[in-house]
Amino acid sequence: RLNDISEEDAKAEGVSPSAHTITPPEAVYRVGFGELWRSIYGDENWEKNPWVWVIEFKRVQEQSNV
Repeated sequence: RLNDISEEDAKAEGVSPSAHTITPPEAVYRVGFGELWRSIYGDENWEKNPWVWVIEFKRVQEQSNV
């Protein structure tokens, strides 16, 4: 679920850590991710805690057959 994102996964999303001083140090990226999500989709979407999934990919470079 959306609110179950780990600190590591939130950091991998490329968000900035939260600047709020009340944020525990172990959750700065999770809180930053929540702030970004709310700014895009609204508070109500974060509160609904929808099911989400990860799509990962790896960039590969073409190798020449020379």
